[in-house]
Amino acid sequence: MGDNVKRKSINTFVFSMLAVKCTKMLYKYRKLKNGLYNMMIAMFKFFKPHFSEIFLFLNYENKDVLKEEMYINDKGCFVGKNIISINHISKKITEKGEILYRIYERGKDIIIPLMSGKKFLGIIQLTCRDDFEPPKSYCEDLKIMQEILSQGIQYLISRIKINEISGILKKISEINKKFISLIETPNMEKRLIRILLEEVGFDRVIIYFFDENERAILYVGIFGKRKILKYRVSQKKLKEYIYENYKEIPHIHIPIEINSHQKGGVIVDNFLTLIEFTDEIKEFFLELATELSLLFENSDLFKNIKREAIFDHLTGLYRPKYFYDRIDEELKFLEKAAFIYIDFDYFKEINDTYGHLTGDKVLEIAGKIIRKNLRSTDIPCRLGGDEFIIFLPEMDRQKAIKVANRILFHFKNHPIIIDQTKLELSLSAGISIFPDDAKDRETLLALADKALYKAKEMGRGTIFSTEN
Repeated sequence: MGDNVKRKSINTFVFSMLAVKCTKMLYKYRKLKNGLYNMMIAMFKFFKPHFSEIFLFLNYENKDVLKEEMYINDKGCFVGKNIISINHISKKITEKGEILYRIYERGKDIIIPLMSGKKFLGIIQLTCRDDFEPPKSYCEDLKIMQEILSQGIQYLISRIKINEISGILKKISEINKKFISLIETPNMEKRLIRILLEEVGFDRVIIYFFDENERAILYVGIFGKRKILKYRVSQKKLKEYIYENYKEIPHIHIPIEINSHQKGGVIVDNFLTLIEFTDEIKEFFLELATELSLLFENSDLFKNIKREAIFDHLTGLYRPKYFYDRIDEELKFLEKAAFIYIDFDYFKEINDTYGHLTGDKVLEIAGKIIRKNLRSTDIPCRLGGDEFIIFLPEMDRQKAIKVANRILFHFKNHPIIIDQTKLELSLSAGISIFPDDAKDRETLLALADKALYKAKEMGRGTIFSTEN
């Protein structure tokens, strides 16, 4: 009996020293696969006389599946590819952490469960050689080794998790660089969908926004299809669609928040393959959610800044700087064009009589009326106060006079009513023509301005062209 106790303690000690050596390798090597490879080599050298194969199966927080991480035999050490169900293993292993010696159809093996407290991490499987029959105390002797290896494997899994998170953050950083380039891009939503489809590999990506009329604008992209579809639906219909269609389809749905208010959302799904998202993909996309909201918030801010730089906030017409830049470009390619300079007659009296708020309301309505009477290619601008200039590409003098008459006629025959006050307004207009009157913007604007004052001298509410 004394010999048995002595042999048992020696085996326990030797196995423990082997476990310490193996776990040191997991700590030593910066690359996880290198540490794992050297650990398996060391174990096999030690157990080779009695065991023909050693397998390492790990459980990555999936309670049902074990992944074969690595295995080694007389031919070498290999990265594993198999996935096995935990149901094929005894509950004594997963629940109690009991080391088992098994005899089955293909041979004999010893299963060493790896446990962190009550958490099941995986197993080491030692396949016995045909001529080896483990002593009865063999499994008991492996217990301290089991504890030491479990600590090392817990460290390994933690490092893998850190690496995954680092990989996620790196991927997010890479995608975020692409996001930044989208802020100034037209059709940003469509470009974003393509990035998510190509970089992450979802079956479908849906981006939706709520407009001021409580409707949802949807952009839908499907993997492998070039065209991004666009739809408009009610918010109610969108909610019904999400509720009905995503009961059994693997998906992730995150809100898009701008200034702490939900303005829309992003849905990614696998509606074709029905493949469940891994924890890594879910974590990746949830991390990405913050970046997406920031992207849309910055895009919204950029659009507002750009709009304020381009458009007059009161009338919705172009600001002078943008107008001048556009005209300079347009005149390089046009054969003819017209300028109409317009302002109200006696506008100061409106401000003095009814107040500046009423005057601002008149200007706001004027902007809408001017746009309504122009083509989509025409470029109207508010120069300041009640003065407007309109650029009409590819238009001759007679047509420009007709456009000016149409605008003046609208104001003359349609009084503006503000707070039950009826305002009868008149405007005067001056016209200059490119290239008949001049070939540069400054001169053409000066001539149109001069024609405007000529119209006022003629009695106001009239039009004067430089040809007259």
